[in-house]
Amino acid sequence: MNNKLNNIKFLVTILSSSDHKLLKLSYNSVINQLNHYLNYTIVIVINTLNKTYFNDVKNEFDSINVEIIQTTSNGKPGMGHNSLFTIFKNKPQFDYLIPIDGDD
Repeated sequence: MNNKLNNIKFLVTILSSSDHKLLKLSYNSVINQLNHYLNYTIVIVINTLNKTYFNDVKNEFDSINVEIIQTTSNGKPGMGHNSLFTIFKNKPQFDYLIPIDGDD
């Protein structure tokens, strides 16, 4: 085990604007990575014009202890991606940001 990596904190953001089932697959893919010793926290970021999608995601992840943040959307991907940097800046306990799209 690499002790140096254990002291580094990663913020993994999963950005999504539609398809909560695919988002769940992406989330499971992150948490099921094998043979690593990274200290990371996952935050799901919802950026969409769809008014009901945030609730769809909250219902999908109801039994999972994960932070879900809704950001302002203009319907284009750039604003959603830029919101990840703001979230990272507002969480100074993390050293690195690993952004993932919800369909990756």
